Amino acid sequence: MHKGDVLTNIVGASIGRTAIYSLDDIANINQAVCILRCKLELINNEYLMNLLNSPFLKEILHDNEVNNARANLSLGFFSNLTIPLPTLSVQKLIVQKLNTYKTEIKKLEAIYKQKLADLEELKKSILQKAFSGDV
Repeated sequence: MHKGDVLTNIVGASIGRTAIYSLDDIANINQAVCILRCKLELINNEYLMNLLNSPFLKEILHDNEVNNARANLSLGFFSNLTIPLPTLSVQKLIVQKLNTYKTEIKKLEAIYKQKLADLEELKKSILQKAFSGDV
């Protein structure tokens, strides 16, 4: 495995879960993982990872599962998979936009969680006052 390889699970309940190998360390995989090594002059690895994690491709992956004892996809399936392939500049723009959206979503999640925590504290405070007769 090389740094930058796209790894996708091809066996079991987490079929289609995809990530990029980002370590400099040597690592091994087993038969449940497919390595997709991008030709960097054709496809951006982050674009491919996001595409494979998209609902659009997840549906295609799950429609092509072979259900024996455990659901799985074949390596041949990936070698024959047709994917949308815009120019590299468009792929990079898509990745940048997705990363921006992910950052904004994380910020909104943090705000939402803080508001829930604040509401819980307010509820406790109101109940404490009600039980102590301060209301």
